[in-house]
Amino acid sequence: MYHNAYAMWMYFPDEEAQTLQIHLDVTGDTWIVTHNYSLNPLRAVFWSSKIEHCLRPIVHRLHAEGSLSPRWAERLRLALMCCPLLTMNLTTFRPEIALLGLSHCVEFGSETVDGASRLDRLLAEISDDLR
Repeated sequence: MYHNAYAMWMYFPDEEAQTLQIHLDVTGDTWIVTHNYSLNPLRAVFWSSKIEHCLRPIVHRLHAEGSLSPRWAERLRLALMCCPLLTMNLTTFRPEIALLGLSHCVEFGSETVDGASRLDRLLAEISDDLR
């Protein structure tokens, strides 16, 4: 899911760096990363396709069979967090691309406080479907 949609920065870092605007603000123990990285229309279609044709059917099937872990969403988040970490060594990228990769790890691996991320909304929607 992650690689087909979000990982273009990993494979084309120089091209992505040309348009990337990223800023890190550190206050005490808090890091706030803001950036303009987003899915282009083709990658958004890949993301939607993976959700509708892979993730949603698998989750529904496992639920129907009684095999879906109650922690399925958390495990999916952790798997998505690992994608940038385990595919390539972030320290070999220019700093702004490495920061984008790290921010994706945190974004995909954590729930947002207000539940407003694209992934939060998706997981909530799938969970609601199961009720």
